[in-house]
Amino acid sequence: MKKSIIFCIMICFYTNIYAQFNIENALLSFDKKTLEAANTAKSVSYLVDDEKKLIFYGNLARLNPALFLEKIVTPYTQNDESEYVTSLKDDLKKMSPIHPHIPYKPLAEAAKFHAEDMGKAGNIGHTSTDGTSFGNRLKKYVKMSGMAENCSYGKEKPIDILMQLLIDEGVANKGHRISILSPNYYSIGVSIKPHKTYRFNAVQDFSTTKPEQSTNTSDIKKSSSKKVNPPKNRKN
Repeated sequence: MKKSIIFCIMICFYTNIYAQFNIENALLSFDKKTLEAANTAKSVSYLVDDEKKLIFYGNLARLNPALFLEKIVTPYTQNDESEYVTSLKDDLKKMSPIHPHIPYKPLAEAAKFHAEDMGKAGNIGHTSTDGTSFGNRLKKYVKMSGMAENCSYGKEKPIDILMQLLIDEGVANKGHRISILSPNYYSIGVSIKPHKTYRFNAVQDFSTTKPEQSTNTSDIKKSSSKKVNPPKNRKN
């Protein structure tokens, strides 16, 4: 099969113009079943807490786009009526619930390499500092067809990273948003690292391949692993 590789040429980075938003309060509106289904990265050992949350929040949008729009997007973008916010709201209104992303270690390793590479050099984009293209870089880590990559700059908190990529300001084809919300992608790898120029950068790598989840591999921590815990006073 011919490999399909997609990436976004324009990169999102801009000042956060949005009012204070409390993600914990927003999570109270999601039922326990949805929160648990979205928390696919809760037990993996190779991601830090904020990287797990980035996957978790993105999965909430995939599992319940209508509630994600009402409880997260609308209050987060309060008083912002830009065409990008409007189109995001329209897309979520039309979207049906889909499967969550499953974390896949090789994709996480690829994302980590690129986030560290760009961060140390202070660069942006999908091409490595040694000139390696996105496609050739990904092939070093995964042997898959159907891959995509998102890059975010300037955001530290997972919810801000996700919203930056979903709003996709200045990106005509909404490529970042499409990658996050597409039903074609099943596996994901993420990395959030310091950046020499923009303080932080995050990389999301996606694949159409369905990874196998196993509790018998080294990728899974024992019961002592740190989890992204849903709020205590949620709806049941």
